[in-house]
Amino acid sequence: MVRFVSVTNDPDLLLDGFRERVLDVLALMRERGHDPRLFETRRTKERAAELHARGTGSANSMHCYDVAADIICARQLWNASAQFWADLEDIAESLGLVRLYKRGVKHDATDGDAESWDKPHVQACAVSEQAALRAMTADERAAWCRERFG
Repeated sequence: MVRFVSVTNDPDLLLDGFRERVLDVLALMRERGHDPRLFETRRTKERAAELHARGTGSANSMHCYDVAADIICARQLWNASAQFWADLEDIAESLGLVRLYKRGVKHDATDGDAESWDKPHVQACAVSEQAALRAMTADERAAWCRERFG
């Protein structure tokens, strides 16, 4: 029997500073005529393990640390237009967020980093900072996020 772990999309679970940037992304996407939907915020370790087992996520995702969010199109879900994804990239990066998917970059799931082609994903830190954030306590991560996005 296949069991699916539920998805959480409550922006209040994201760390202060990052949460406000994600909400700004949603507002600016709407200003550009899109219908964005916050699909996932906090991810439990159980859900992360489930996605990893399916080959569609990291077992130690930044979602588990409240510094990542997935934004999709409310009407077209993951099948949004190229313009939706381009605007998401431009807006997120203009607000200091990190996108793991980049236009014009060949994304190959065989490179060992399945997140490299994760179009909906935005996060608070660069890939090079992930290990340090994972090693922090929850209070240290919260302080880091407030300082970064102050």
